[in-house]
Amino acid sequence: MASSSKNLERPIAQKRPTVYERSLYLSILFASQKHTTAIILALLDDIYPKVYLTSPKLKSTNHSHHRHISLLISLINHLITQYPSQILYRQHYVSLPKDWISLATRKWLDSLTCSLRSGNYYKIGFLTNERYMMSALQLSMHTDTSGTSVPTQLHDNLSIRAFKLVIDSLLTKTRASAWRIVRSAYRELWLEESYNTRRWLCDSLAMDSPRSSESFEKWLAGAENLNELRRKEGTQDKWIVMRVR
Repeated sequence: MASSSKNLERPIAQKRPTVYERSLYLSILFASQKHTTAIILALLDDIYPKVYLTSPKLKSTNHSHHRHISLLISLINHLITQYPSQILYRQHYVSLPKDWISLATRKWLDSLTCSLRSGNYYKIGFLTNERYMMSALQLSMHTDTSGTSVPTQLHDNLSIRAFKLVIDSLLTKTRASAWRIVRSAYRELWLEESYNTRRWLCDSLAMDSPRSSESFEKWLAGAENLNELRRKEGTQDKWIVMRVR
């Protein structure tokens, strides 16, 4: 009984953060913002500070990788929930120990947030291009599963899926802002192959090159369903832009 009592009373700092990280990833994947917010507060304000100060063994490369991507997800989530404000993001960003985020990651985050503030949607598209982004942040889309346990593989895969999802969610926010500007400025869009309008609009909507064609067609169909665009009668690739109300 005494032993059980001691186990129950162990401080949270002695517990590995893996369970909280996995809960964070799942809350993102299942779009449970209430849980996401609660877990982020626990990780950033309580779990990580206590664990990494009291448990030197958790400073291994594997644990640092999980902390790295969890911090990225947390910071991007602040940008999404408070968009376009960056106050909450900034508060958490400056409170993090410098050695928790690499210089390369800080540069990427600084460039991304600067582009969001200035409305540089082309730059946002470039920074969130999957290949560039994963390289800049030293992340791998396809983790090496050799020599790793099934739970670790699951943890890695969930973290990447959650990170990709928060990036897509942020792009949805920025795309809506960019599209509002385009709708206010143009009455028609000619998307014929002989023009470069399609490429320009993809850049304006922060659609990266490898996925731009498929993403653009899906976005175009969505805009038409929302009555934001209407195909010009008798044409295939000329569209009437409906006014912003």
